[in-house]
Amino acid sequence: MIPQGYLFLLGTDGDTGLVHDERSGFTQLIPGTPAPAPLPPESEPKADIRVECSGLPVEVRVRVDGTAATVDPRALAVALAQTYARNRATDKQVQARPATVVQLAGWGCDGAASAVYDLRQTSASGCDIEEVLVFVRGPWSVFQTRLFPKAVMDPAVWGRFVTACSGGVHWLGRPPTSVPSLWPHSSFVEPGLDGGLRADRLAQAAEAAAQAPPNPAIRVGMSGRLDLMLRGGEAPGAPIDPASLPVFDGFLVDTLGPGPLLNLARDWMCDVENAQDFRGLITMLKIALR
Repeated sequence: MIPQGYLFLLGTDGDTGLVHDERSGFTQLIPGTPAPAPLPPESEPKADIRVECSGLPVEVRVRVDGTAATVDPRALAVALAQTYARNRATDKQVQARPATVVQLAGWGCDGAASAVYDLRQTSASGCDIEEVLVFVRGPWSVFQTRLFPKAVMDPAVWGRFVTACSGGVHWLGRPPTSVPSLWPHSSFVEPGLDGGLRADRLAQAAEAAAQAPPNPAIRVGMSGRLDLMLRGGEAPGAPIDPASLPVFDGFLVDTLGPGPLLNLARDWMCDVENAQDFRGLITMLKIALR
């Protein structure tokens, strides 16, 4: 099930797998205990390799094609992603989103684009949602699709999966021999897709409930606004730039308003070093607001 020209490795943590294409050097780290699986049927788009995750109901497919070197890579990525999506989506007018400059730098590619959509026809594996990402680098175009069944997918787990994969794109000149962990050290969150709070942080969050506003409607509104930060696209290990701390503080002020819960959040913020930490802090606040 591992085609010639590809390498698949599973890390020692048992959670993170690695797919590497020897021609282009494209390398993708995938969380969720992935394993190679049979290729999709001929009725579905061609894939070079397909993996299924046992830790969550997601499959990932990769295909690497040659591309015209004379075409603008950013425009090409959008065109390829959009064409792929419109051939598969219920909405035939679905729009592909170009990657930001920051994303391109992080992924080390010349162009990239993505789209998420409901599948016009459920896949043979029972998935009805698909995300396509196209990476263009030099003479190569990489198509990566992630599929899952909407009815059984936890949106929070899906969000952690996507952000972890975003931090797991590399281009390597030689086949790797080991699999780095996708999960940074965090004083807030345990490693892995479950992303559960550490015991001491869970206890702090429970104690903080006494500082939450007594009005249930206000708590629900605050919790809903906090969800916006859980959906951020930063990879778990992305460091928190000290220059951006005023932005984070402004968000907390706007969301929580002045009061004891804001003071606690500011105290916790002193321990935040990366995106994984910050999502842990937001989770603590959501627990306090239940």
